[in-house]
Amino acid sequence: MNDLVSALALPALWSGSEPGRVVETFLDALVGMLDLDFLYVQVRIGSIGIPIEALKTAQSYGASHSPKQIRQALDPLFGEGVQRRITKSSVTLGDKEVSIFPLQMGAEGEVGLIVAGSGRSGFPEQTERLVLSVAANQAAIGLLHALRVDEQKRSASEVDLRVAERTRELVETNSEMEIQVGILQHLPVSAWTLTPDGTPDFVNRVWLEFSGQTLDFVRSHPEAWMTAIHPEDRERAGKSFWEAVQSGQGFAIETRSLRAQDGLYRWHLNQAVVLRDSQGNVLKYVGTTTDIDDQKRAEKLRASEEELRQILNSIPGQVCTLNPAGLIELANQPLTEYFGMTVEQLNMWEGDNGSVHPEDLPRVIAKFTHAMTTGTPYDIEVRYRCADGVYRWFQFHTLPVKDTQGAIIRWYCLIVDIEDRKRAEEAVQAGTRNLDLIINTIPMLAWSTGPDGFVEFLNQRWLDYTGMSAEEGAGWGWAAAIHTEDAKRLLNYWQAAMVSGTDVDVEARMRRFDGVYRWFLFRANPLRDDAGNIVKWYGTNTDIDDRKRAEEALRLRELNLLQVTETIPEMLWSATPDGAIDYCNGRLLQYTGFSHKDIMSDGWMKLLYPDDVGPAAETWKSCVESGTPYRVEVRTIHAADQTYRWCVTSALPLHDDDGHILKWHGTVVDMHDWKQAQEELRNTQSELARMMRVMTMGQLTASIAHEVSQPLSGIINNAGTCLRMLNSDPPNVDGARETTQRTIRDGHRATDVITRLRTLYSTKQINPESVDMNEATREVVALLLGELQKDGVALQLRFSENLPRVMGDRVQLQQVILNLLRNASDAMTIVDDRPRQLIIHTDADGDLVRVSIQDSGVGFDPEMKHRLFQSFFTTKEEGMGIGLSVSRSIVEAHHGQLWAARNDGPGSTFAFSIPCCHDSQ
Repeated sequence: MNDLVSALALPALWSGSEPGRVVETFLDALVGMLDLDFLYVQVRIGSIGIPIEALKTAQSYGASHSPKQIRQALDPLFGEGVQRRITKSSVTLGDKEVSIFPLQMGAEGEVGLIVAGSGRSGFPEQTERLVLSVAANQAAIGLLHALRVDEQKRSASEVDLRVAERTRELVETNSEMEIQVGILQHLPVSAWTLTPDGTPDFVNRVWLEFSGQTLDFVRSHPEAWMTAIHPEDRERAGKSFWEAVQSGQGFAIETRSLRAQDGLYRWHLNQAVVLRDSQGNVLKYVGTTTDIDDQKRAEKLRASEEELRQILNSIPGQVCTLNPAGLIELANQPLTEYFGMTVEQLNMWEGDNGSVHPEDLPRVIAKFTHAMTTGTPYDIEVRYRCADGVYRWFQFHTLPVKDTQGAIIRWYCLIVDIEDRKRAEEAVQAGTRNLDLIINTIPMLAWSTGPDGFVEFLNQRWLDYTGMSAEEGAGWGWAAAIHTEDAKRLLNYWQAAMVSGTDVDVEARMRRFDGVYRWFLFRANPLRDDAGNIVKWYGTNTDIDDRKRAEEALRLRELNLLQVTETIPEMLWSATPDGAIDYCNGRLLQYTGFSHKDIMSDGWMKLLYPDDVGPAAETWKSCVESGTPYRVEVRTIHAADQTYRWCVTSALPLHDDDGHILKWHGTVVDMHDWKQAQEELRNTQSELARMMRVMTMGQLTASIAHEVSQPLSGIINNAGTCLRMLNSDPPNVDGARETTQRTIRDGHRATDVITRLRTLYSTKQINPESVDMNEATREVVALLLGELQKDGVALQLRFSENLPRVMGDRVQLQQVILNLLRNASDAMTIVDDRPRQLIIHTDADGDLVRVSIQDSGVGFDPEMKHRLFQSFFTTKEEGMGIGLSVSRSIVEAHHGQLWAARNDGPGSTFAFSIPCCHDSQ
């Protein structure tokens, strides 16, 4: 393969070389590359009158055989010239027979002949034939190219000479110059002249019309012509132009120039000759710009056609094209040489010309007719007769080429010699005659193919599974049992494996006889002959559907688990049975700012506050060893603010059926705020206890405010009781002490009443806070519930859900509620003919929160409505008339309103409203 690549690379060495140089390089490369004893070349092309002859010998071979001896031995072979076909395969040099391999250069030998010689046995081998054929074709192409270059140079030289001669004549006289300038002006090509420094001083009309430039513009811009050059050609053209001007030499430059009329670039040949004076000084450059675009395209087309013809003829196989009717249009040289027939004779293959083996002819005709009728490709193995009358096996591949309407315009055919492969297959088949029987008995689907992938055998289990017959599954018919979504991938994999010769291991779905598709593992290995060539493929299909389903179920479970662990709002981790961390979710990484790699194994210790690492590690080690649940409270790094926050880390072991630990799964929960809240809660609870005592006193004070005599009566009664206990015999000191304490307590209560009343009537600012009126009301109800139940009051709470919070003094607002509840309860004291019903409503009214207390008591006189909230006005026999007045003061201090209304039935409703907090939502 390396030799073939080297042969294909030879043209790179010949770029711009003379024919002789091409021949010399060719000889040196081939003699060394193929280890030849000698290589002879005779070339006769174009205008080269005398043939070029060259002989290259190996260093060791040339010492014992002179070039003259070799040439004398080869002379009898040439006969009438180099175009005569040489049929001999050896010559005698001295007393030894030397194998030779002659090759024509060119389609019919018009370029010349090469003769390779070697004393090696079996020379030339197939690969050497191929390399020599390719190298000969490359040499022919290189020589033809060198000839064209040589002819172009000679043509350019002739033009230069003619232009120079004419220019010298123009210089002789000014009048003659004017005449010649006029001639240049009317030439049908672009003509121009340059001063010795390269500045244009004249361009004819043809150039101006082509380029769209003006004469003044050209004269005033020395490189004006460069603007019309294709951007890809400017650097090269400019370099060649200025090198010529600086050296005082003429030049010939091919460039693409822009035609102003249609904006197209066309190839031009820019040539200039130098006019000199008698001392040899440059007087002027005279040049022409000739449109060679059509010539370029024609040369490119000819080169492409020639290259294609050379490639076709160098292919180590027979190639031909057929017209839509199936007749041969074009056949390459190896094909015609093999059959020894013309194209016309080959088109009679269906007759009695004997080109197709009689046993194969009916099958080939049927296959060919079907392909021509249906327009489908066909591939067939057939025996063709060589020119010497021997039949050999060939693989015949045919593909149709269609136009845009889908009509077949041509068929391309490749005929590959497979005789050696067939013989190898027969040898293998002879040694494995019982293989089919063995394969049919093994408990799996088995098959075999030829080296080209053509299925030759399918065991009975395969046929039973698919429900196909052996004929249906043969060749490429087995592909019909493959799932459509897997077919293309499987076929591409199979084709690649056949090319590379590697073992096959791929999964795909196969259709069962009942239409159900199941997953199978396709495995195949190639069988090779002694030379390493693949002669057969043997494969099996193993049902893995159950395994695939289990794998898919496991994959889905793992995916679901991963999605769960990555989406739940917790930090999760897991560890191996020995305690090494092997997973942590994204929330944990984001929280700590560490990477997955940093935390693995025992890297989790980096996350903890240094003082917490030791105790946590010791606890973890103990839990891993004992299998007990793990729970510690530690301070963990928090990436957001680079502080350590309290977290509780927990883990439980996962056991198998035998109780062995399979894995540890754990969580990390940030409890820092909870920790702080707990501390604050403890402080708040202490304060709340004190406040509750104050609130209780306030509530009692509010009650006593209606009857100031109550605490004073308590003090008097307690004092009397204390005296009686002390006067008893013996004195009841403990009881007296307790009674005295109650007396003191009642005294304080009376004092608190007066203090609270003073506060309510003072102008001191309230202490606002966000208050949930539902919660505040429930607390008041809890204080009065026992008293209400004792009085036979049925209480109903009708609280609005999602009630906005208000801003105010919680104690004062609760005092208002307490006062209204006590008033409502008192209003129902004398009611005996109906239920004593007390209903508390809370609701939102726009930007206000409203609390309503409805009773079923005696109500009030409508005429007294406007006096209800006046100080010292009361409807109670023992009332003081300050409760509602104080309540109104509290509500108004909170920017609210307090009002009363008679019910439609018995009783009345007192209500107040307070503005909502702006951020209560």
